[in-house]
Amino acid sequence: MSWDVVLMGASLVLNVATLPTLLRPSYVPRATSALFTVAITVIALTLHNLGSDLGATANVIGAGLWGLVFIFRGRRI
Repeated sequence: MSWDVVLMGASLVLNVATLPTLLRPSYVPRATSALFTVAITVIALTLHNLGSDLGATANVIGAGLWGLVFIFRGRRI
């Protein structure tokens, strides 16, 4: 099995764990969700440049989910 597939699977599990934050009323500081969005985007770009396209795609989805958390669930401190 390719490590790219393993990385994609792990990233998708983390993405699924983010869904309750979006679907239920919750509070996430905007700074936290912004940092997660930026960090996961950088990870996705790095994986893409290393040739791990499946892992990069899964991380782009995760960055998008955290971006939605930033938009819909974030509040200023």
